[in-house]
Amino acid sequence: MQEEEMKPLIFVIFGASGDLARRKLVPAVYDLFKCKFLPENFALLGVSRSKLTDEDFRNKAFLDNDLHSIDGESEEHKKAFAEKLFYQPIDTNEESEYSKVADRLKELDKQFSTEGNVIFYLSTPPVLYEKIPRFLAAHGLNDAGEGYRRLVIE
Repeated sequence: MQEEEMKPLIFVIFGASGDLARRKLVPAVYDLFKCKFLPENFALLGVSRSKLTDEDFRNKAFLDNDLHSIDGESEEHKKAFAEKLFYQPIDTNEESEYSKVADRLKELDKQFSTEGNVIFYLSTPPVLYEKIPRFLAAHGLNDAGEGYRRLVIE
């Protein structure tokens, strides 16, 4: 795919502090980044219950991830990718908590000029498959305006 054809986006992973995100999802997104299959204007927002900072998440999910080795990778690539990783702790069972996700998406959209494009990926227990989309809608997060919004259920 030509780079000019790629639309900017924020990739949101619900359940980002879990094993699947660390073992498969974040490493796969890094591989896409490394091979230039992601747009320049891209960010990944991890959302989960664990109380992590952006820096904690970057280390746990990528830089110091004991489930996926990045030894031998270019320091430049690792640093550039890590700078695109962010984290928002919320109680995913509480609708009111999704205002934090909305605020963070606005901030990242402005920082990375993602034109409102968001992909939500649910790496969560099935009990949340009904709640998360409903809570996203309650906060207007399913409305893309000029951009697009997608929901992926694992």
